[in-house]
Amino acid sequence: MINTRELTIALPSSKAKGWMASILQMLHDKTVTHKKLQQLVGRLNHVAYVVPGAQHFLGNLRKAESIAGSRPSLRYTLRNSDRKDLLLWVRLLEYAEQGMSLNLLTTRKINTWWRSDACKHGIGGYNLRTGRAWRWVLPEELRFRVSINVLEFLGCYINYRLAAMEGEIEENDIIFLEGDNSSAISWLEKTNASDDEQASPHDRPILLKIAREVARIMMDTKTAIFPGHVPGKKNDVSDVLSRDYHLSNDELTALLFCHVPEQLTKDFSISPLPQTIVSQVSTWLTLETQTKDASYQPTESDHSTGSCG
Repeated sequence: MINTRELTIALPSSKAKGWMASILQMLHDKTVTHKKLQQLVGRLNHVAYVVPGAQHFLGNLRKAESIAGSRPSLRYTLRNSDRKDLLLWVRLLEYAEQGMSLNLLTTRKINTWWRSDACKHGIGGYNLRTGRAWRWVLPEELRFRVSINVLEFLGCYINYRLAAMEGEIEENDIIFLEGDNSSAISWLEKTNASDDEQASPHDRPILLKIAREVARIMMDTKTAIFPGHVPGKKNDVSDVLSRDYHLSNDELTALLFCHVPEQLTKDFSISPLPQTIVSQVSTWLTLETQTKDASYQPTESDHSTGSCG
């Protein structure tokens, strides 16, 4: 339903409340028929076309629908990942019922611009407009628990959360999140990862943890993100931030202004990550299985081996 006076779009209350009631009943019963699950997925699909980020949370439900369809005479038992996504869908439907600005659905000028990068021993990122930068070296006990793609995805999430925590963004803003890892950038829009204990190593539960947090930030701030891929050779600042922990903040800043001043603002400054973010990400990584890589040696960026003459 579009309000042409306020320029908002909303899901009619009767539909939102009815669909939420269906979800809550499924969660209560813990089982569902194929027909009802198919009907719900069809309804939620319409919402996902409008609510930014909602398509993330249809993958598990479509998989559940397919499994239920193979045994239509039996009731399907909801998996852990199904229950978590259904709970989030209750929140998404409430958000859709409240209505959101049409400005979040149209192509327009971005309001803020962040880049990030990661390596096996660290993550870093910065704001291309304000110069706010950060870097986090992974403690040795947290290394080799997830793939480099997941670490890159974490960098995108941290940038978004920082923008929200530090009051940089306002309602209806568009946040441009850039990185040089195509998998991480695509995950900002959709991932079919599973939470199930039986999930394959490639379906890391941490992916959906991050995706759900991204969705919550979008709903809490009433903003939208625009993912973008930047070639690695143009992502020098984030690369240095993620790798060169042997340099102090002042040394690293001087190095960057010497080598890539065109990628910096005059106010560029490195600050520590808030402890709340460090604790959250550390907890996520701790829950993943660690795989040792005795041959790995942290490498410095190409810029750190050069000089300013």
